[in-house]
Amino acid sequence: MISFMNPHFSQTHPGVGRLERVIQAAQATLAFIDSAKGLATLLLAAIVATMMVVANEIIETWTDGHLLMAWIALWALAFSMLAIFSQPIKALVDDVSRQWAHWREMRQSRAQDARMWEVAHHDPRLMSEIRCAMQRSEQ
Repeated sequence: MISFMNPHFSQTHPGVGRLERVIQAAQATLAFIDSAKGLATLLLAAIVATMMVVANEIIETWTDGHLLMAWIALWALAFSMLAIFSQPIKALVDDVSRQWAHWREMRQSRAQDARMWEVAHHDPRLMSEIRCAMQRSEQ
């Protein structure tokens, strides 16, 4: 009697699959952080965390009788900071991201111009085209 067995083996190692998923998640997180909304969120979280640490240091010096009131005040401060600083931080991050994009475009443009100029030094036809264009722009 002949029996056939067709075992199915995974083509990838489970550890490699997990590592690829971790890398994809990290790239997605970095893409979110690179956006204006992500930067605004991080900046707001940093400001609120700083306020929470300062408020906690103040609360630790109080006596135990006022601890519940202190925690209520701490959380009220935290939520009010979130409400107060959310719009200015978002506007700041939007402005910084626009400036960053403009700087990056200018840098790429300068790099392309430098590459074109380097090619033009070795190609007389291209150099003559550039000279003609420069003479036309002067007139």
